[in-house]
Amino acid sequence: NGHREPLYILETMIQVFDDVLPKSDHVSIYNMVTSTYFPWYLAPQQLIEPPYKDKCFKHSQFCHVVYSHDKTNVRSDKFEFFEKYVGQMARQYKIQGSLNRIKLNCQYQDNRNDSLYNPIHVDDFRPHTSLLYYINDSDGDTIYFKGNKEIQRVSPKANRLVIAKGPIHHCSSNPKKTELRYVMNSVIMG
Repeated sequence: NGHREPLYILETMIQVFDDVLPKSDHVSIYNMVTSTYFPWYLAPQQLIEPPYKDKCFKHSQFCHVVYSHDKTNVRSDKFEFFEKYVGQMARQYKIQGSLNRIKLNCQYQDNRNDSLYNPIHVDDFRPHTSLLYYINDSDGDTIYFKGNKEIQRVSPKANRLVIAKGPIHHCSSNPKKTELRYVMNSVIMG
């Protein structure tokens, strides 16, 4: 905790930090999302942007939308729990702006395709900062693109944070060895 310098910088728009939250906070988040009582909802990932239609395949994942500015704001009774940590990360890394989204994703093993990507997308087409927080160790890299080219991969590691200045095209990868891959994706506008 307290790391101010990035572990590595992929481009000026992407930074990676490890051990971003105190261990007790990380464990609280992990225990929350892996609880038998935590509600996950199946969400098909069907939208593939035209420039990537030959590079991607449709799939599904489990999601829990905590906050969505364009869809009635607070959408989960877990908002205060997760917003506290997003705020903590934003303050720690001096990210300012208005909260646009907090969403949790749970992806399961999927070995169907090694030659295509999950849907490549941007979190928002307006200027924003994306905070991608890995909740558990797993395989299933996050892949960033510039134009039609892959520019960097970031491997999931528990308590790792990727800060990306958007809009930037990226996609997830389902795990092939780990049973489940948990992430929290927050978007801050500005």
